[in-house]
Amino acid sequence: MNMKNTSPEVDAYIDNGAAFAQPILRKLRNLFHAACPEIRKTIERNSPFFEYKGIVGNMTALATFGGFSDSKRGNYVEWIIEAKREATRDKRMVTAMELLAEGKPQNWKYMKEWR
Repeated sequence: MNMKNTSPEVDAYIDNGAAFAQPILRKLRNLFHAACPEIRKTIERNSPFFEYKGIVGNMTALATFGGFSDSKRGNYVEWIIEAKREATRDKRMVTAMELLAEGKPQNWKYMKEWR
């Protein structure tokens, strides 16, 4: 796949990842580029980020989200879609990615193990 806006740092991150994770990370990268060829890849907080007019995705956040139970994933989805204004949804998406990149569930403040 011919990708614009390639990043040697992101490619190195994928190449240095665990053997089982490399095909998954490559697939995610290719899906981001297929959906938006203008997407830009960067490394922030030691993790690949994909940006186009703001943060679109973070590999660490995606892996965390995928590892959560249905109820924890549902908490994030509900919290984002119940926002009435688009600006609020956008802000919640950014916050969700930051929390997920840290491995935190949406209601982490109220959980004993996160205090």
